[in-house]
Amino acid sequence: MSCLIIILAGYFLYNFPVKEKSNLDNCYAVTAPLISGWDIPVDVGFCKIQNEKSIQLNNNGEQKVIYLSTITVEREDGKLIDSNFEKELNGIGAPKLSREEDSYNLEGAKVKGDNVLIVVITFVDSSDEKWARDYFDRIK
Repeated sequence: MSCLIIILAGYFLYNFPVKEKSNLDNCYAVTAPLISGWDIPVDVGFCKIQNEKSIQLNNNGEQKVIYLSTITVEREDGKLIDSNFEKELNGIGAPKLSREEDSYNLEGAKVKGDNVLIVVITFVDSSDEKWARDYFDRIK
């Protein structure tokens, strides 16, 4: 289990450059499911940017950005991922808030079988924390 935590932590650090400026020329309205197998809501005002390894939902007007990416995991013991193990992984991926110099990041992960959805929600206004947590909970 500790190996998975290290993998997820490393994945957050290297695949979600929160400080990176978005290329809004590639931003467009969302009309189709974002990631197969996941029900990811797209709130009004957000547009989708397809990155090489992730999807970004951007709302410049409200200074909110949502980064989404998936990875496939397997157990070290080679057993299939059952509902108990999935529940344990979801507990590890519970959203955690961190503060940057000029923004906040709510980082977490959701698990369905061997598919892990990595979620990083960046916002500027501290009052948006409730929205960010609610958004994370709406992802199914």
